[in-house]
Amino acid sequence: MNYTFDEYQYDFNTVRQKYIALATKPGSEWLDKNLDVKRGYEVYKKAFDNYNTTLTIASQDKFYEDTLKNKNYDYFAVYSMLENGNEDKMIAYSSNLIEGNSCNYKTIKFDPDYLALYPSYALIHEMNKYYLNEVSLDFVNDGARSISHDTNIQNYLIQKFDFRKAFCKLNIIYRWDIKLLIKILFPIKNIIKRYNNKITNKLSVLLLQEEIKRSYE
Repeated sequence: MNYTFDEYQYDFNTVRQKYIALATKPGSEWLDKNLDVKRGYEVYKKAFDNYNTTLTIASQDKFYEDTLKNKNYDYFAVYSMLENGNEDKMIAYSSNLIEGNSCNYKTIKFDPDYLALYPSYALIHEMNKYYLNEVSLDFVNDGARSISHDTNIQNYLIQKFDFRKAFCKLNIIYRWDIKLLIKILFPIKNIIKRYNNKITNKLSVLLLQEEIKRSYE
């Protein structure tokens, strides 16, 4: 498995400045450290609907419950002013957890309809600046790469914000019946991948996880 993280003082080069200026110019988008859970769920749902994943989307009530329960989390959000000028639309957010001398960007979601406004640049730029320069944490990280759905967020962070990969060993302790299931199915994992349905997709994720685990043995 690998994690992506950025260290120490945050800076950005002239290539990024163009996009960050577009994303943070007054009247276009701005950031806030609080999450409006109702509008946050709208972003979460639109982002989730855009995934090709075996995961099940959380209900609105579950999303509210989890958000309100996470009292130790910071929330950054990006808003775009609507044409009527009377309200702002949330188009991206991140839930973050400070752990010791670092901050984990636990969940980052973007509304796919507004990616042309560069909300990712605005969001990551402001969070890096806040945690690395203002709070003076040693590093920030985006956690481990997802194996349940395709995502380019790690490569994006490496290319645009100088994050880097940190490799770690994956250790798993299975329940006895899951362990038996993996022992039976692992030799035919490539056959299972050929079938695209809810059950085989979940099995493929489980077997991929086992494959990653075995790669360290």
